[in-house]
Amino acid sequence: MNKQNDLSAVLPDGMGFDFWEKECKYERTLYVAGEDPKASDSNDGSIDAPFKTINRAAKEAKPGTKVIIRGGIYRECLTPRFGGQTPNI
Repeated sequence: MNKQNDLSAVLPDGMGFDFWEKECKYERTLYVAGEDPKASDSNDGSIDAPFKTINRAAKEAKPGTKVIIRGGIYRECLTPRFGGQTPNI
């Protein structure tokens, strides 16, 4: 749906509203699917070869990476290498 058809972009007086949010653009997408039998932390994190744990994706992710986590129960402590724009020190 584009902004012209998005009714939330029309104010009560009929005027349009310009959104100020930036569209998120990702350089890479990683997938986690703990309950998928093909999942492994030695995989590359692609949709066809997902990681088994969120922590593995967190260690691989850099600024500009999107992580998609499939449903399931994940009992783990996360230690991402980056927080926002810089390395966690």
